[in-house]
Amino acid sequence: EQSCFMKRFRSYLLIFFISTGLFAQNDLLELAELAYQEADYAKASSLYERYAQMQRSEGHFLEYGQFSLRSGQCRLLAGDADICMENTKLILAEIKEEMPSQKELLAEAHTLLGESQLNLGRNDLALENLQKAESLFTEQNAQQAECLENLGIIYWNNGNLDLATQYHEKALRIRQELFGKLSVEAADSYNNLGVINLGVDGFRASLYLSRTRSIYEEAYGINHPKVAFALINLASANAEEGNTIDALALLTKAEAIWDNLYEEEPHPSKAFTFANFGRIYGMDGQWSAAEEYQIRALDMYKQLYGEKHPSVANAYFLLGKIKFEEEEWKEAIDIYQQSIYANLYDQDFKKWDDLPKLNNYYNADILLSSLISKAKTLEILHIAKSLKPAHLIAALSTYAKCDSLISEIRQIRKNEKDKIRMGQLAKEVYEGAIRISLMLSEQPLGGKKYLEQAFGYCERSKSAVLLEAISETKAQSFAGLPQDLLSREDSLQKEISFLSQQLASKSGEAEEEELKNNLFETERQYRSLIYSLEQDYPEYYSLKYQSTATSAEAVSQSLTKEEALLSYFEGEKQLYLFIIKNRGLEVIVKDKSEDYLKQISGLRNAIKYRVASVFNTSATSLYKELIPDLPSDITTLTIIPDGILGTIPFEGLKDRGDDSYFIEHYDLSYEYSATLFMEKRNAEKNMNNEVLFVAPVDFEPETRMVSLAGTEKEVNTIMYFFESNDWKSTTLMRAEANEGSLKQLDLESYGILHFATHGLVHESKPELSRIFLGSSQQEDGLLYSGEIYNLKINADLVTLSACETGLGKLAKGEGIVGLSRSLLYAGAENLIVSLWQVSDQSTSDLMIRLYQEILEGRKDFSASLRQAKLSLLKSENYQDPYYWAPFILIGN
Repeated sequence: EQSCFMKRFRSYLLIFFISTGLFAQNDLLELAELAYQEADYAKASSLYERYAQMQRSEGHFLEYGQFSLRSGQCRLLAGDADICMENTKLILAEIKEEMPSQKELLAEAHTLLGESQLNLGRNDLALENLQKAESLFTEQNAQQAECLENLGIIYWNNGNLDLATQYHEKALRIRQELFGKLSVEAADSYNNLGVINLGVDGFRASLYLSRTRSIYEEAYGINHPKVAFALINLASANAEEGNTIDALALLTKAEAIWDNLYEEEPHPSKAFTFANFGRIYGMDGQWSAAEEYQIRALDMYKQLYGEKHPSVANAYFLLGKIKFEEEEWKEAIDIYQQSIYANLYDQDFKKWDDLPKLNNYYNADILLSSLISKAKTLEILHIAKSLKPAHLIAALSTYAKCDSLISEIRQIRKNEKDKIRMGQLAKEVYEGAIRISLMLSEQPLGGKKYLEQAFGYCERSKSAVLLEAISETKAQSFAGLPQDLLSREDSLQKEISFLSQQLASKSGEAEEEELKNNLFETERQYRSLIYSLEQDYPEYYSLKYQSTATSAEAVSQSLTKEEALLSYFEGEKQLYLFIIKNRGLEVIVKDKSEDYLKQISGLRNAIKYRVASVFNTSATSLYKELIPDLPSDITTLTIIPDGILGTIPFEGLKDRGDDSYFIEHYDLSYEYSATLFMEKRNAEKNMNNEVLFVAPVDFEPETRMVSLAGTEKEVNTIMYFFESNDWKSTTLMRAEANEGSLKQLDLESYGILHFATHGLVHESKPELSRIFLGSSQQEDGLLYSGEIYNLKINADLVTLSACETGLGKLAKGEGIVGLSRSLLYAGAENLIVSLWQVSDQSTSDLMIRLYQEILEGRKDFSASLRQAKLSLLKSENYQDPYYWAPFILIGN
């Protein structure tokens, strides 16, 4: 290794030779490249800039632009993002003036400008420039991959993990094609993909990061900045697996690299390493060491960026967590407050209880985490020490700010998966807000106001993504969007659904690569279209993102004295039950029993597999835990389950007192949220007197689905009932019940759709959930959930007399994600679905009786379904809840 003196001497000598003109241009460029390879970025920047000026003096403007940008890139790597940004702005202006036709060069300039803004924490400005660059690139090259990589980082910063993954995978494919799978360029993408998977898929993260480290060390040796970053990220992967000793050893190696490169100089990478030391020491419970490193990180970040920067905000946040663990709550609150305002580039606070305006923030996720932590600490300070209502009120106000920020974050999430993932963090916010609202309701000046607020937070925890999707379809109808744009959107949505389904069931690597490329481009076009719609049609944007949840008072006023709504909220340790009657709101809070989850899975499995002893125990225990005492005049219940409660039929619960089933006393229906309940209740009832029956009966051999011989008789019988009551019916039976024929129909014209066929729910990949139909020339006979989303339905009732169509992936804060959700989005007002597979004959009997009840003028579908179930319960062969309990009504 050269001494620091020798390194400086060589630099001074080199600058002397350059200044005296003793080096030829090629020698100058060669030295610049050498400095770059040795990670001496400051020197490389100076050399590239000198070379660029030589090119300009000789009239070579294209080369001038290229090497000026190369100089800026080195300046950025040296940690001077602000200088890089200002210089790149000047270069960009020159390119626009001197070489406006050089699209690739313009794209490179916008990429570098965006990257510098990204390093300065301005995701908003960076996104604008990088999207411009993305649109300017005309061919696949290294600069385009760099642009895509930076967009991936921005989307990751914004919480768009799926979208970020797509961008990094696209960049990786370009780099692999240009440079090879084991190139350092490919390793840059492996590194990013590893980081994205930290906390999501530890095995995959370690795989990517180990490969990254191996490639970097092979190419650069063990003392290169890229190796240091690989070590830091591998340390995080080790720490997540509980390997803190190995993690700290890896960080020590990274620290040595930075010390060798930058000595005593402050640098973002050194600060980042200190922050990771602090975080991992904290994970190991070594609070003193954690605090020491976090303070070092904070001080260095402030030297580099001042008081306002996302890295400064994050360092404050991590320091606040340490103070919280040390039970220094007042100090923790002050530090969280500093974190909040370090994240806002034009706001400052004066008091501990000041709340920010939600605009001009650097990083929404760090801001949300800081607000949540502040609210939690205020609550604990009240309980453990102060007992001051002011601390509780401040905590609730902070949670209210979190709620508003969550609404904003959902608007910048780009796909459903990322929006649903947001619900997991939101759940924590809403439980805290509910808990504090109920505590304040017991204060002398509390009462009804805070009870209503508690219900409001419970409601906002329910199916926000589904509600937004439904609002979007309504917004299109009322915002006056041109038909050609709607057709374009519809076409892109169908293509995305098809490609997603194909990718989920891919069969080979080559096919996967092609599908990923096609999906990436189609989704990019779709996002561009939606952005244009939101910009050009403000009313569409407003309608799409209206997020007003219904109130308990509004629900109460809509109910008759015979009706009640039960809305559940599953907390970490407690179960909250909101009971709304026409006389107002009541809240019951219970500690979850130790075997809560066991009882729920026990009930479901005991009914499904007909284990009487387990069923009786679970059914009576859960009745006691879940069902409140209700007035005797209540006969109709709407249940809004939460979490795992969405997987059981409340109909099968048993009253400990008289051993009767719950269904024997109440008409029951289910809903995703009270807001959806109210939207349906307030909607005009104008059912079309047309019914569609779909019954394939037999299925393709490769589906391995058994024949449903009883469905033909079922459909013919029900069809006779409808035609006798002056309904117009359409029947797709056997070979006619194919996917192509279904899609050719005007589905909006039917008031009732009845599918007598198999269904399959794929819990790990909801996009593979499907309804089985017959194949046709154009269609495979598998109606996937993504295809259902794109159907246009206007039915008052859709019935799926099929197996397990009511289940799906359980998403915290969102409910069951499966076929039911797809049909509601497509326009179904009410659904009847099944929670497990039931015998062909009993299902036919139930369905026949159901439609008899509907056509005989029952007041609603829940009453009709109850009577159909009671008929099976009283029958000789189908008394067991296995036969009648799984069919549930979603709607009212």
